Amino acid sequence: MMPQVDPEARALALQAWLCADPLEKALAARTLQSDWVQGRLSLSLTLSQTWNQTLNRTSGHPAQNTADLATPGRPVRPRLVAAGSVPNRPANSAAGRIALMHAIAHIEFNAIDLALDAIWRFDGMPQAYYADWMLVADEEAQHFLLVCEWLAGQDASYGDCDAHDGLWQMAARTAHDPIARMALVPSVLEARGLDATPMIQERLRRNAADMRNARDLSAVAAIEDALTILDRILNDEIGHVRIGRQWFEWLCAQDGLAPEATFDALMEKFNAPWPKPPVNRTARLAAGFSEAQLDRFSQADRPSAHSGRGKLRNQST
Repeated sequence: MMPQVDPEARALALQAWLCADPLEKALAARTLQSDWVQGRLSLSLTLSQTWNQTLNRTSGHPAQNTADLATPGRPVRPRLVAAGSVPNRPANSAAGRIALMHAIAHIEFNAIDLALDAIWRFDGMPQAYYADWMLVADEEAQHFLLVCEWLAGQDASYGDCDAHDGLWQMAARTAHDPIARMALVPSVLEARGLDATPMIQERLRRNAADMRNARDLSAVAAIEDALTILDRILNDEIGHVRIGRQWFEWLCAQDGLAPEATFDALMEKFNAPWPKPPVNRTARLAAGFSEAQLDRFSQADRPSAHSGRGKLRNQST
């Protein structure tokens, strides 16, 4: 079990982020939100007042600066490999469905860390910012626990399959600039789930029809449970992407930047992955994207850069 830390929300977020046990991390994220809503936590806008104590109690090896903390606590398994080395996940077999849902579990586990990181890493944001990301961390933890429960029903568990680290790489690259983080992690990487989830669900529905024809009712039940979980994840992720976009726009307003031009410039500066069409226009509009942005995203290739498209403040990357 994790050691106790003073009831300061951002220090507790840091402690949960450092935790390597997946279940403990998920439960810590859930407790953080619950305690915040119940008014049991204080909030420091400057984490430096408390983070050294948190590190001492959690790891016994305090860093000299929060910038030294680049990687959250992780379990020994799953084994992390290059993205191209993760096998395809066909839904037409029990093993394929396990691999597919394991990939979802890995995304949700990383999403817990991304939300916790947004809480503890960036000083001086409004209280509502930290409250929003505590809510996101809680919901991502719920998603992770739901998928783990599904895996357990298939005699599997998180860690059984290989995974990759692509989602966290962009988080590390944007660790020193909240405007880049809010632009590129929620609105680019996490928003890919808004496009991919309906296609995954369609594959599973076709598979369920095949299993029903074969009278494999246990497989049908497992697929229907997976579809219910994916419905919940998709609905919640719209809100999470919207939260990221709202805080990106708030940060742009503080710096006098045009949001869409700045977003495009950051996409180019960080060589962020271009969305693969078709994009889920309904979900992305609900998450705060404009029609003009979605028209650009619907193109097969990234548009060529235009000089003067967007001004960026100085950023350390």
